[in-house]
Amino acid sequence: MINKINFAQGIQNIQFKPAFKAKETQSETETVTVPDNIVSFKGAEALANYNKPNVMTFDKSVLDVEPILPTVIQPDAIGSIEGEKIYGSNGKLNSIVNRVGNTTVIYHASTEFDNMIDSITTIDKKTGNVIKEQRNEIEDGKYTNMSVNEYDPATGNGFRQTTYKDGKPSYASKSITNERGLKQEIEYNFENGHYSVYESTKGEHFGRDYEFNKNKELISVYEHKNFRGAETESIVNFYNGAVISSRQTKSEVLPNNMGREILSDTDITPADTSVYPESIEGEKTFYSNGSLESVTAGDLIYNYSPEGNITYIKDGNKTMEVKNKCTTIVENFEDGAVKTTKSYEDGFVTVDYEKDNYKKYLSLDNGNPTYYREENDDRTLKCFHFNDKGMLESAWGDDI
Repeated sequence: MINKINFAQGIQNIQFKPAFKAKETQSETETVTVPDNIVSFKGAEALANYNKPNVMTFDKSVLDVEPILPTVIQPDAIGSIEGEKIYGSNGKLNSIVNRVGNTTVIYHASTEFDNMIDSITTIDKKTGNVIKEQRNEIEDGKYTNMSVNEYDPATGNGFRQTTYKDGKPSYASKSITNERGLKQEIEYNFENGHYSVYESTKGEHFGRDYEFNKNKELISVYEHKNFRGAETESIVNFYNGAVISSRQTKSEVLPNNMGREILSDTDITPADTSVYPESIEGEKTFYSNGSLESVTAGDLIYNYSPEGNITYIKDGNKTMEVKNKCTTIVENFEDGAVKTTKSYEDGFVTVDYEKDNYKKYLSLDNGNPTYYREENDDRTLKCFHFNDKGMLESAWGDDI
């Protein structure tokens, strides 16, 4: 039984494949389970037998994932939070900072409901890295969903996460590196009781995804290998411990620069954040602790957190917001078009362009395109998929 966390009490410490590819061969065969002492080396059965020893030696002890308990603070209990209360120039509570021991805990008040907590950030004083972060979703003055993340104090890399929906844990995950040097992402689904484990090498050249049911019995194994542009994908399905089907697909993306013309389209050129300096001169406001809150110079407005970080910039028809390790720039054009650029700390960037019923979407990973889509009403005009080298591997749509 899953215990429900009461979000309404005081303070409690308690996340298609396209139509065709450049060159592809595929073999798909439904296999019939054979006795263990008979080993087939033909087609899909060979694949199943190849994977079986790996599956049988899988260490199921890694499947156990303990949920991280969230901190639930109701409006009538916010006054009992210990620490320095920081107010904005408008008199509203911005945050509460509690410096104790080796950590600093910052409780960020909601901008809409200043008597409720939007997020809680715990920082390691020695390294300056965030070691725990909780984000709350608030609707109609009530907490609904929450996510809690834990990070390595030395590197700042995340290694545990738990999400809650309506007071109950929904997903819990953890990241570890096993004895073979493979990174493992383990996730438990509280709603159906299933487990999943994703193993990968550095650079994602090899990956294997296991799925287990609530009894920790294997359901499927998916594996992909990527070597010099050639990709192999295989999947083996299980029922009651026996292989019931398997499939293997091999594809090779031929070296090409096709599709990259989209990078010259100014509609989806990512907005440049570097055009804004760290500070400007103008009319200033301050927080109650004396730290800079905002600077206004004509149509240009800078907002800062009490810690001195830029949180928001308004520049005429353009806004920039920095939140949850993501920088979002929204540009509103005179012709009614809107472009939204999201830039993440790991180098992943997305661009959404919309004008009336016409839409474009682009995603890039460290400058290389990964996906492009162009739509008009309900029609898909173009859809491009790129491999990890930025080479086009599939294309479809009405205008292709």
